[in-house]
Amino acid sequence: MAEDNRQYQDKHGFTLVELLIVIAIIGILMAIAVPAYVGYLKRAKCNTGKRNFDIAYRYVKAELAKRSTGGTAAADVVNELNSGDKHTPWDVNQDAFVDGNNPGPGQVEVNPSDLSTAAAGSTVAVRISTPYTTACKWTSFSTGILVE
Repeated sequence: MAEDNRQYQDKHGFTLVELLIVIAIIGILMAIAVPAYVGYLKRAKCNTGKRNFDIAYRYVKAELAKRSTGGTAAADVVNELNSGDKHTPWDVNQDAFVDGNNPGPGQVEVNPSDLSTAAAGSTVAVRISTPYTTACKWTSFSTGILVE
């Protein structure tokens, strides 16, 4: 009689099979979610790079338009664009906008950065390049804005 009572006692906890099924489900979800998340991060970085390029292009156009109407263009476009703690999408330790001829990955180059001294008839170059061309499906964007 004592053996029969032991057989019907309530058992608490999970069985090994239940735990293995839960682990298998988690593994399947991770196999789907991780690659999707990595792809999302790459696309977000590429979009941020393009957005930074557009910001620089529009800002330079606006500053040059001010100058051609008798106003004064920004003395240093790069410093103005970097205000607000902007960084490249690929390296948070680098500024998003630079002057000069050798921008790093994801940095937007504005050359010359001092628009107030840019000569009429010359161009202001705005360009960006990326090291991750397969993720972004673009290697670089570049344009020259005519100074009037």
